[in-house]
Amino acid sequence: MRSAPAIGFEYRPSRTLRRCLIAIAWLAIAATFACAWPWPLKALTVIGIVAYTLQGLRRWQESPVAAIGWQGEAGWELRMASGETFEAELRSYRVLGPAVVLRFTWDDGQAGLVLLPDNLDTDMCRRLRMRLVLAARQRPV
Repeated sequence: MRSAPAIGFEYRPSRTLRRCLIAIAWLAIAATFACAWPWPLKALTVIGIVAYTLQGLRRWQESPVAAIGWQGEAGWELRMASGETFEAELRSYRVLGPAVVLRFTWDDGQAGLVLLPDNLDTDMCRRLRMRLVLAARQRPV
């Protein structure tokens, strides 16, 4: 049997998740104003929501991972935005509808990456999902 070709792709944070985070923040702000809290408490809560949202957006946009490669038996390779390349271990993965969530660790770091149709093409996502399932089945218990 012929071995499957390597999978490799550039990674960029998902615009869809960014929009969802902003929408959730707006809903939280609207819910805060709908509460029967005193105005000073509402103001503090809104400031906290905005600060937490901005922090989350900044972390999301500054993903250290620039590209991902998988050679099957050879394992995973992550290329960082700084140009460094690390051999990484896939700690876990989840398939949630159209999303694939990957959690990697390497020598001195870790990263969680969310892959959606807006940051990974459909064919590559399908191949990745199939290979993840096959690799999980072949892993000894």
